[in-house]
Amino acid sequence: MQNDKETVTRRYVVDYLSIANRDIFVTEDGSYTTRYVYDASGKRISAEFDYAPGTKRGEAGENLQSDIAVSIGKVFYRTSMLGSTLFAVDKDGNQIAHAIYDPWGMPLTETYTDSNYSGLENLNNFTGYTYDVTLNLYFAQNRFYDAFTHRFTQEDTAKDGTNWYVYCGNKPTIFVDWEGKQYSLAEGTIAHLTIEAYIAFNFPGSIIDKYVYGLKRTKSGAGRPDVVIKWNSTYQVYEIKSDQYLSLGRYASSAYNQLQSYIDAINNNRDQNIKNYNMDYPAVAGTMLNWDNHVILPYLLDKNKIIDAWTVAVQPGMIFYEIRDKNKKDELASTKFVTEELKEKVKKYEDKLQCMPPLENYVNVDTYFDLELNNDIMAWLDSIGQFIINDDIFVYTYLFVPGEKNLYKFIGIGPKELYINFPISRQKKMNALIGTSSDTGWYSQPKVDWQMVISMLGLLGGLASGGVTVPA
Repeated sequence: MQNDKETVTRRYVVDYLSIANRDIFVTEDGSYTTRYVYDASGKRISAEFDYAPGTKRGEAGENLQSDIAVSIGKVFYRTSMLGSTLFAVDKDGNQIAHAIYDPWGMPLTETYTDSNYSGLENLNNFTGYTYDVTLNLYFAQNRFYDAFTHRFTQEDTAKDGTNWYVYCGNKPTIFVDWEGKQYSLAEGTIAHLTIEAYIAFNFPGSIIDKYVYGLKRTKSGAGRPDVVIKWNSTYQVYEIKSDQYLSLGRYASSAYNQLQSYIDAINNNRDQNIKNYNMDYPAVAGTMLNWDNHVILPYLLDKNKIIDAWTVAVQPGMIFYEIRDKNKKDELASTKFVTEELKEKVKKYEDKLQCMPPLENYVNVDTYFDLELNNDIMAWLDSIGQFIINDDIFVYTYLFVPGEKNLYKFIGIGPKELYINFPISRQKKMNALIGTSSDTGWYSQPKVDWQMVISMLGLLGGLASGGVTVPA
């Protein structure tokens, strides 16, 4: 890599078995090495630094940058709901660095809580993309992403849509694009149809995308689980979700809420569901599909692509999928399940591959498929309690977030009764939870904005002395 001043050489070791081909080891010549660790969803959780070859003390290439990195040793990352790194802490839990982004991922942070922390590129990690300070670009696995222009620098390898450079349909606070490839609703629908057909063929008698009754999450009391399989005196219930749901935090919890609502409906309304489908056994979150090693299915509109489907043992009832390019190591499952009926269903979506959901109504691809799921997420945002509280003379807006850390925002001084608890919109709540730069000032602990305090005290002093004129 080369800029106007110097040439910087970095060598990457990539984990091609990971969800999004993450970097696991990076060496910068003449500097230091970084070893990254990721969780099962692909989020970066830690980094460990060491000397690059020849840079230790007493060696020809010794340098201060390597010494500082090694003195830090290991850091642990805290991420947003979109998978962007927000904080780095040391082994004792002390925050040593933080990152702020605009909604498009543009790094806004150039100073750190510890001036000895080296490595801007080690912290800025927008939705999992590694930021390269030499190029001022994010590496998005298949191409580079320029957060300043909101565009990829190379064409979309999937050739999806009419603009092959746009980032996530111009919806950066809703969609993530782990591999630099756009995602379309029609593709997701095709994945659902194909996975359901494969299960129906291999498990005759499965209940596929049929209504069950007794749901509390819908006005009609009815909803459609993706797959229900009769197995060993139980009904195993599954929901099919895109790989986005491995990294979207509380959005993923809405999928589990959806799954559990189907299970509860079957179990609590046995008479109705026995009448319709002879469901005479209890329903449970599915565990009998052991797809840890992935099931590779054909993508029927493009022979060069496949649908990669898998289950995760610690997430029962969930079938995740990814649509990607076929490679030589892929072992395609038997295609006996592919019927003319399935081909015709899939064919209907061929001219809809450019479809994207509107920003104001849907959270991501799967919420577009399932209106109730979108409503679940909206309901979760609505369930966040909003209060005005005071700590001595300081007053805060307090968000009580079920199942998450609570948030505080300093709003002033004096009795809390002086302040009106204006409703916070869903979007602003989401911004606060994600940590976007468009709505700053939210913290997990009460934190005084002293600049605001000084301004308010100055205003009060001016009013008291008659030095401030208030318009009539």
